Amino acid sequence: MREEILFFKKQSVNAYKLAKKAFLDGDYNWSIFLLEQAIQLLLKYTLALSVGYFSKTHKLTHLFEEVFTVYPEFKRFYLEDRDKIKIIEEVICSQDILEKIIEKRMLRISLKFTKG
Repeated sequence: MREEILFFKKQSVNAYKLAKKAFLDGDYNWSIFLLEQAIQLLLKYTLALSVGYFSKTHKLTHLFEEVFTVYPEFKRFYLEDRDKIKIIEEVICSQDILEKIIEKRMLRISLKFTKG
């Protein structure tokens, strides 16, 4: 079990390093996705380590709220950067929506070609 928990920390650090590299390379969409993953994994690591479980949510705000119950001092960090965290969540959400729209359009286009 301890190894599984450490996996979250390792993946979080890896995602953060990749996010920095993607940012420096100008790949901002990939960078923000990886940054969101790094934060999410770190919060899940913190919860798994302290209480043994975490919600299956992907929302950073919800994960932060869970962490506050165990580590109230995290709230100060969150409040200082709340706007940035909300922006990350909004960008990730809008990317998901955009991806679904593109997938639907591509499916319609492919159906047109296969019918003809």
